[in-house]
Amino acid sequence: MGNAIGRITGRSVTELRVRVGPDEPVRLGEILLTHPPHGPAHYLRVVDLEYGADARDGDWEERTAGALLAQPQGEPLILYDREERLYQVAVAAPLGHLTDGKFRKPKSLPSLFEEVRRPVKGDFAFMASRPGDLELGFLRSGDEPLPDRIGLDPAALAQHVGIFATTGMGKSNLLKVLAGSCLESGKIGLLLLDPHGEYADGGAAQHRDGRGLKGLLHHPRGDRLEVYTSRPILGFAGRVRELAVSAAEITAADFANVYNVSDAQEEALWAIAAKFGKSWVQDLDRLEVDQLDRALGEGRFHPGTLNVLKRRCEQVLKQGVIHRDAALSTTKAILSSLETGKVVLVDTSGLHPSEELLVSAVLARSLLERYRDASRDPAHFRTLPPACVVLEEAQRVLNARGGSGGVFAQIAREGRKFKVGLGAVTQQPRLITDELLSQFNTLLILGLADPTDRDRVKAGARQDLSQVAKEIQMLEPGEALVTTPGAPFALPLKAHLYEDRLTELAVTSPRPTMKVDAGFY
Repeated sequence: MGNAIGRITGRSVTELRVRVGPDEPVRLGEILLTHPPHGPAHYLRVVDLEYGADARDGDWEERTAGALLAQPQGEPLILYDREERLYQVAVAAPLGHLTDGKFRKPKSLPSLFEEVRRPVKGDFAFMASRPGDLELGFLRSGDEPLPDRIGLDPAALAQHVGIFATTGMGKSNLLKVLAGSCLESGKIGLLLLDPHGEYADGGAAQHRDGRGLKGLLHHPRGDRLEVYTSRPILGFAGRVRELAVSAAEITAADFANVYNVSDAQEEALWAIAAKFGKSWVQDLDRLEVDQLDRALGEGRFHPGTLNVLKRRCEQVLKQGVIHRDAALSTTKAILSSLETGKVVLVDTSGLHPSEELLVSAVLARSLLERYRDASRDPAHFRTLPPACVVLEEAQRVLNARGGSGGVFAQIAREGRKFKVGLGAVTQQPRLITDELLSQFNTLLILGLADPTDRDRVKAGARQDLSQVAKEIQMLEPGEALVTTPGAPFALPLKAHLYEDRLTELAVTSPRPTMKVDAGFY
């Protein structure tokens, strides 16, 4: 059989069975190819493995196992013709075949008993990354990375990307690899909102081998990186800026969606914003409840309602990054950097969780408004690179309780019209509403331990993931499935280790120039 490992034994256009030897190391998720003497090779994905045996009755395996158990210790049981009688069955999902250089859906069957082989160099040349793609890692077959590298089109990030993984499966590493590729590309503005303080300098964690983690500040394309922070980051003098947001930039909508106010509180909130304009946060903090009552119309709102809003504004203004002076703001500088295709990392780990989310909402809304305004001038809009807002713990604002009016939900629904995408990073995709989950054109799926999470992701994906449920369950750290427009099937990925990627870049020293895709609009 040469390099063949098995032969097709039957089934249908949606499921094939391959008989392989008893000790052939076939793995779940492995990609195999048929080996026809003529015509195109069919690509198959192993979705399950079963035992098989040539026996006259169905109880032979159980009876043989019983004989082994009853055999006195030290006396080997001789099984004659083992290689001929025992085998494995690889249950495989047909992925398609190459015809005239194009990968086509599996609408035909390979020949019965056709040989099946493992991939060799050149089998995935049709999927080779294009110049400017955001490289993620190597194509994977089962446990083994293949020589072929895969990445994302930068425009895919403007059509929303979901990164889903249980803790410890490599989510943060993959996001650093993606952000690093954005730095190398220069073709997309990436706003990375970091509430945990792990992406700037790598944080205090270590790899199992004792190596310290590195962050985006270690990347060789630091000229395309801007870092704004709410906490001290040592060792990078001159490269880290203090984050500043003006209270005048906070809208009633930002406030309402972050704090999940009641109906009565929201009504009062909008009345206050309409009365005082951009100074509403400071005026709500400054005025006493009875003064607010008179200003809004005596008896219109319950004093307790006004008191709750007043206390929350006091908490907001206690945050060191939120200033009463409207001139003290880094928002314009952040937006300008994004418009030139830079990566802007906003480290909000020094803030209280609610205020961290409030600052993130202000920045995301400002970006959406900036691009929406720019779209009124098509000539100028075409020169802007696509942009993407990446939010950790995205389930906090994309759930049913978060409502439909929040800026992150708004970006998910309409941002692609203005070249603004949402990157939703979460350990709990089950908490994201069906409507919003369906908006994500690209999914990076790492290991998910919860079966409900796996079911939600499968249901929301643009590509059919029904046959890879077991593979998702068995993913090891650093392994992922990638579904994205243009990919012929869910791509198995072995993500680069970020620190290894930095070592590789230090040798190759790529220096690409920024080219805006004028045809995107």
